[in-house]
Amino acid sequence: MNFSREILHKRHRLSHAQIDQLLGKETIKKYLPQKLHRLKQLGLFLQLTKDLRERDIWFMIIKGPLLSERLYGDPTFRVMRDFDLLVKPVDVGRAVQIFKAYGYEPDNFSWPQSEKKQKIAASLTNQYLMRNREDNIVAELHWNLFTVRLTKPERLQKILDSNSETTTFSGQPFHVFSREFELLYLIIHGGLHAWNRLKWLADIRAYLDKLPPNNEAFNKLVTELHAHRFVDVCNAALEKYFPGALLLPNQGTDVSKAAAYVFEQIEHESGDPKETLSEKVAEFRYKMSLSGYLPYKRSLAKVFGSTKNDLNYDFLPPYKLFFYLFRPFGYLHRKFS
Repeated sequence: MNFSREILHKRHRLSHAQIDQLLGKETIKKYLPQKLHRLKQLGLFLQLTKDLRERDIWFMIIKGPLLSERLYGDPTFRVMRDFDLLVKPVDVGRAVQIFKAYGYEPDNFSWPQSEKKQKIAASLTNQYLMRNREDNIVAELHWNLFTVRLTKPERLQKILDSNSETTTFSGQPFHVFSREFELLYLIIHGGLHAWNRLKWLADIRAYLDKLPPNNEAFNKLVTELHAHRFVDVCNAALEKYFPGALLLPNQGTDVSKAAAYVFEQIEHESGDPKETLSEKVAEFRYKMSLSGYLPYKRSLAKVFGSTKNDLNYDFLPPYKLFFYLFRPFGYLHRKFS
């Protein structure tokens, strides 16, 4: 791997322990402050989840310290910049209040008080972001796993129900995904982001090495979520950036153009969100190529150009049509104000 330590850490968000592992060097003692910071994050994570549990708020952990523990035997091994929790839509408001008590503030928009606007927010996005300004830690409360449709919602719920399990971490019970579903979730998540952080690809490499899936169960999930191209793009990136790594079951799709876009994004010096129209169009075309499932393409077109910031305009009537019509005006208002 030809990236410098600084780029791997700051741009691709690999921890120094991961970088040492990749480069075959032992420098971790130099970076003990970062390790201590992640221990502090872990303590906050455990307290927050304890409070959610005590208030009977169901939640499932996505990635985070439990993934780090499973893959690397250390809950602080990975860089953790946010807590990802899947909660039930009806519990988002209560969960928000718990996070507020710990100093978390809205990151994009304030959770609406109106029930109608809550439903609009839930339909326009799949998560609510809050940030602890003191420690710069983000909490992501998800009520849907994906912003795009990979199968029918009721079918996805059945898949999730049959691919969930409970594990114990630090003496507390946690709901997590099954091995095969978690691996596929990580692949879809990384693919939708064009793998622009090598951190995500390193996790796939570690997953295949330490927790290889049952191929039959994995392929069944791939078929149910129409994710064949996601898997083959991931294989292409693994082959290029982690030569010799174990690969996923090949799905036999042509992903050469999508893979070229991924390589370009990984090697981009900043990996910042797409700002110009041409960048947004290129990203949209890439995402469109990831699945031939028509509802996926329609859902992708639906969210193209959308922004959570429009939910901050309280004067908009609580009807979804107004939010769609207002998008270009909201963009211009934020750009020039």
